[in-house]
Amino acid sequence: MLKHAMDGAAGIFEIEVDGRIDAESDRDLVHDLEAEIAVRGKVAVLEIVRSLGWISPEVWLEDLFWSSRHMRSFSRVALVTDTVWLATMAQTATLAFPLVMRTFSLADMDAARTWLTT
Repeated sequence: MLKHAMDGAAGIFEIEVDGRIDAESDRDLVHDLEAEIAVRGKVAVLEIVRSLGWISPEVWLEDLFWSSRHMRSFSRVALVTDTVWLATMAQTATLAFPLVMRTFSLADMDAARTWLTT
């Protein structure tokens, strides 16, 4: 399941993953995120990953290419997850990409929101 919404009052684009991600849901997310980037210039992203299920290779590749073109479109990214390997991979990626990112546990979601807005 992949859900997303823009919290306009806080200025945070929220993404929630819990299990499988299909191509249609991913394309809807990208469409809406591109629209927010067009309006705001840069977007703060809160990505909550409760569990990570099957993701088709098509989605992985599309996401990889899209993300590489839009790295500078994010003011900050907060990854909220209790999945240790995912948090470690994300922290390592910040060494190679121009991205301001922090990881938080699911219990620290409020701290993640606060960090995105300060």
